[in-house]
Amino acid sequence: MHPGASPWLPQGRQAIFEPVFKEIDRLTAEQINEVRIKRLEDRHLKGSKIKAIFLVGGFGSSLFLKEAVQKAHPDIQVIQPENVWSAIVEGTVLSKLPQQATVVSSVAERHYGVSAGQEYDAVRSVEHDVWKHRDEWEEIDRISRMTWYIIKGDDLDRERSISFPFFTQLPKNPSKEQLNVSYELSMCAPDAAPKYPEADCKYPEPGDVRTNLTDAPGVKKCCSLEIDLSAVPQEHYKTKTKPSDGTKYSVVNYNLLVKIEGARMVFAFECAGKEYGMVNAEY
Repeated sequence: MHPGASPWLPQGRQAIFEPVFKEIDRLTAEQINEVRIKRLEDRHLKGSKIKAIFLVGGFGSSLFLKEAVQKAHPDIQVIQPENVWSAIVEGTVLSKLPQQATVVSSVAERHYGVSAGQEYDAVRSVEHDVWKHRDEWEEIDRISRMTWYIIKGDDLDRERSISFPFFTQLPKNPSKEQLNVSYELSMCAPDAAPKYPEADCKYPEPGDVRTNLTDAPGVKKCCSLEIDLSAVPQEHYKTKTKPSDGTKYSVVNYNLLVKIEGARMVFAFECAGKEYGMVNAEY
C-alpha cells in the first residue's frame, strides 16, 4: 500500500468487473446453446450433454468469474487451466480432465476459399462485370467467383488434410521465377458467404477505431500462398495451344493441402497423388 491509497476490497473489485463478467457469461451461454444444438443435429451419442467449460484468456484465472459461470451452469464442470493465456494452443486444458482426452477436430470460425476464374456467362454474370477479366491463354472471358472449401461451422479433422484443386497456366518453357506462383487464401466471417469476392470493410478507413475487422462483412485476405512448382516433373504438364496464333503453353493441375495443427493452418501441395513440399504462407 502507498501512503494515501485507499484499500481495494474484493467486493469493490467484483463490482468494477461485474459488467465484464456478465458479458462473458452471456457469450458462454450462447456458445453452450450452439454446441448443444449441433450435437443434437449430429445425433451425438450423449445428446446435448456438455462435460466441461474451460476458462482461458485474460480473465480465465478469475475466481469471481469461475463462481459466476459455475452458478449459471451447475450441471457442467468449470475448469481453470494453470496457464490461461496459452492453454488452448499448448493443450494444457486437457490435463484437468478426469481421464485422457484428445482434441481430434476444430470448428471453423469462418469460411475459407479462393477466387477462381470461371468462364463468363453474359446472362448470369452481367450484374458482376466488375469481376470480369480476359484469359489471355485460352482467349476467353472469365469472371472471378469464390470457391469456399472450408465452410463456417465445419468440423476440421486434425488427422485429415483438406484439398483445394488448382491449375496454373505457364509458357511452354517457363523460367524458375514463373514457376513460383502466388495465390490468395480468402476468408469470410458472416454465415452466408458471398459468391463473388466482395471486399466490404477489407481495410480500415482512416480514423476507424475497430480492431476486429476480420469479422466485418465481405471477403478478406487471410494470407498469400507461395507455391514452387519447379519440383513437379514435366510429365504432369499438359501442352495446349492458343487459338489465335498457335502459341504453345502448359497447364499443370495440383492440389493445395491444408492441415490443422494446433491453432494454425499448415499448407503443402501435391500433384498426381504425390506431395512435393510445404507451401509458404505470408500473413
